[in-house]
Amino acid sequence: MTWYKDLKFWKGALLAFWISLASMWLIYEILSYFSVKLPWSLQRSLPFFVTAALFIAMTRVIARLSESLAIATQSQRPAADSSDSILAMMKDAESNSRWGEIIKLGSALSEVLWYTSRKKLRVEVGHFLEVAARQTNNNEALARTLIEDLGNTIMGLGEVNQGISYINQGIKVAEDNGLTFLVARGYRNLANCYSFKGESAKARAALAKASAAAQQIGSPRERLEADGAIAYAKSKISFTDGDYAGAISALDETLTVYADLAQRFPETAAANKDRIVKIHREKGIIYLRIGTPEAQDQAYGSCQIGLQLAQATQNYENIVRCCCLMAGILLDKDAFPAAEGMMNIAANNISKIDTPAIVDEYNRVNRRLVNARTANS
Repeated sequence: MTWYKDLKFWKGALLAFWISLASMWLIYEILSYFSVKLPWSLQRSLPFFVTAALFIAMTRVIARLSESLAIATQSQRPAADSSDSILAMMKDAESNSRWGEIIKLGSALSEVLWYTSRKKLRVEVGHFLEVAARQTNNNEALARTLIEDLGNTIMGLGEVNQGISYINQGIKVAEDNGLTFLVARGYRNLANCYSFKGESAKARAALAKASAAAQQIGSPRERLEADGAIAYAKSKISFTDGDYAGAISALDETLTVYADLAQRFPETAAANKDRIVKIHREKGIIYLRIGTPEAQDQAYGSCQIGLQLAQATQNYENIVRCCCLMAGILLDKDAFPAAEGMMNIAANNISKIDTPAIVDEYNRVNRRLVNARTANS
């Protein structure tokens, strides 16, 4: 339980205490001024006034704590989706050794589950896919599953070392079978894992291997997809190193690659929208880290673009993340109603998210909003 963190209700409680105490003293003085005979003196009344003021202050704290706890509880409700049905289908297919069915269904669901933020479900499906791919000696499906459905997704859920283990297994399968696109993808994901851990040297080494593999890709479309993913990984390394200008430059390079990809291969346009969402989100995060007023405005603009694309593609995770980032900026500007509006959008989508870090981010911004209301009420 972390809902109680960042709560700063003591200021409001202290203010309520002194206001209550002063009000009761003022009433006493007014009655005394008009010669209203009271059965007790101010000296005898003081302990009662202090006790009553403390009671009022504690009532205020309890109300705010209850409100914050309600927010946290609501955000942690499980999503009402078709997870059970999907897993039941997979289990039935596995129980009856219908390996081909698992591969077809799992492969079709892979990107959908990633972009709609069903990461835990994607991992569960990935485990079925791994078994089916091994049973049918489908090395391409196996490498992709280990690198993406298991490795990259588990990393996204915060289990970085376990993610690295799966990705390394997938890279070996891809290298042994000449699957250069997946080799590049694997090393690129490995670079992101090491960036997440703050290990820039290992991240650069992995990214160098990804770039070398990308040069061997024969398909122009796959080469562009690999180049875009590699540029995105460059931004992660630059961000880890505190090179924010380099990180922004790498993201701009990524946008250029994906624009070229969509122009040359129109069938990728829909998938590119999902890719571009996170680029604008990341730009927002980087601009906020820069910290200047101008950079804050640039962050807000990037997140607005990201939110628009996320809503158009039903990318629930990035709807929540962009709203949280924008709400944080609005709170810094004391624009409380607009910040609350952003968090209402996030609240409509948080139940679809199963990534703990995103839920924590949502709760953290909601606590800021509660504290802001408390301080200004």
